[in-house]
Amino acid sequence: MLYKNIPNTDIKTSAIALGTNSIGSDIDEKTSFALLDTYVSLGGNHIDTAHYYGYGASEKTIGKWLSESGKRNDVIITTKGAWPYEGLPRLTKAEVEADLDESLSRLSLDYIDVFLLHRDCEDFAVEPIIDYFNEFVKKGKIRSFGCSNWSSKRARAANEYAKKSGQTGFAVSQIKWSLATVSPTYKEQDGLVPMTDDEYNFYLSANMAVMAYASQGKGFFAKMLSGGEAALSEKAKERYLCEENLKRLEKLKTLAAEKGVSASALLLSYLYSRPFTSVPVVGCSNVNQLKDSLSATDLVLTEDEINYLII
Repeated sequence: MLYKNIPNTDIKTSAIALGTNSIGSDIDEKTSFALLDTYVSLGGNHIDTAHYYGYGASEKTIGKWLSESGKRNDVIITTKGAWPYEGLPRLTKAEVEADLDESLSRLSLDYIDVFLLHRDCEDFAVEPIIDYFNEFVKKGKIRSFGCSNWSSKRARAANEYAKKSGQTGFAVSQIKWSLATVSPTYKEQDGLVPMTDDEYNFYLSANMAVMAYASQGKGFFAKMLSGGEAALSEKAKERYLCEENLKRLEKLKTLAAEKGVSASALLLSYLYSRPFTSVPVVGCSNVNQLKDSLSATDLVLTEDEINYLII
């Protein structure tokens, strides 16, 4: 497993993080523990969860696993707060700290390694957000912090204020990013920020780590390879079934065969083989899927190979 430094922190992350959206809810406890055990045994050290996932079930299950396994010092825990319940923004200090405190309790932890704001609302100024995050660091509740689904414009403004005020800024940004591009006819869900050329150019110089969620395109390529269009749900067809992705599918098959790796593993290498710290988040429902995804974690693609997949 490759490991990378999160800029401006003393945290070293594995190249692939384990997503836990369904752990403890759609995925039962026994399977959840097996996924966590397998991930760590394969060299993974970065577990991604959120206050919102399973309405607390994900964090509680991870907390129980941490307590029973004794693996706290072996892993990085990233969680997210400030989910906009009922569509209402929740970015005040009181709201964010309440989520943070509840996450600490659910996870049975004294501190969170990386704490992210789950959504943004541009009506909120960035200055008080940076101020209260630095307070949380001083209190020892978190080691570092960042954002999820924030535009580069907002992330830049936050870190410019942090620098100007002599404080710590965002270290991590979580963004929607995979080889699968959204169909031109599909309307993206409000509040999500996908990787675009402009966003990518920002991260090339931003000195922030990127965590890529939906990193395998919701299983689009894997399902196409195993069963063709018949294996896709109607939602997957609406979201991803387009000419561009069919072209990328053929290139993915070709390059995976040349490298002697699975398509799932290659999809992740496509993301972490970048000039900045990029960590794809992989969510799997069973151990076999996880092993397949993590079967080539030392594979680094060249710039030409990355471009081959998308050009």
